Amino acid sequence: MLIGVKVQNFKSFNDLTAFSMIASNKLSKQKERLYESDTISLLKSTVIYGPNASGKSNFVEVLRFMKECVINQEIPIESYNWYCRNHEDNKEKISSFSVQLLLNEDCYEYGFDAILNTQTIKDEWIVNLNKKKVLYQRNNDGKPLNGLNLEKEDRMRMEIYLDDFLHNDKSLFLTEMNRNKSFDKDSELSVYHRIYNWFAKDLNVVLPDMPLTDWYYVKKKDS
Repeated sequence: MLIGVKVQNFKSFNDLTAFSMIASNKLSKQKERLYESDTISLLKSTVIYGPNASGKSNFVEVLRFMKECVINQEIPIESYNWYCRNHEDNKEKISSFSVQLLLNEDCYEYGFDAILNTQTIKDEWIVNLNKKKVLYQRNNDGKPLNGLNLEKEDRMRMEIYLDDFLHNDKSLFLTEMNRNKSFDKDSELSVYHRIYNWFAKDLNVVLPDMPLTDWYYVKKKDS
């Protein structure tokens, strides 16, 4: 479940911009509007509104862009000029993207930094927000950080994966960990599957110019 989104230097978003689904204390009594877990209280739905050219469509594009990057592993070539062009020097600056997710009872942040003009990944991370612990962070100048508590076999596998991916600045490690790799459901490595599956299966982005799906027509007919 989506908790929030952060973005910087992407289309109309120049400065770091954050969106949150965390419910305020004012809504604590409106239980029908909330999804409550042991760790967090979230809005079930929300609406973004504003005048034309205020960034509404670009916010949706952030999620679509992140999903495409994760599914395809790389930054799409057509995004070479999707940095915020209000400032010319943004062309060489990092664009940052992250989502905060509730998966079961755990809250995570997954994100990556990139230079869009060159389709280069500069950073990538997974953080367990409940424990305030970095589970993975790439380091293009050295060996990435692995903060998972792994059993011996999984630890050896992870060492191989990290070594094979060393100095790869064109691909996302999250996607690599979902390419023909299977983990025991009790393994801490399964966090890579859970985050990837949120993008692949749970995140559905519908833009104004996209055709309606069969799902819409079935629901419309049955309602």
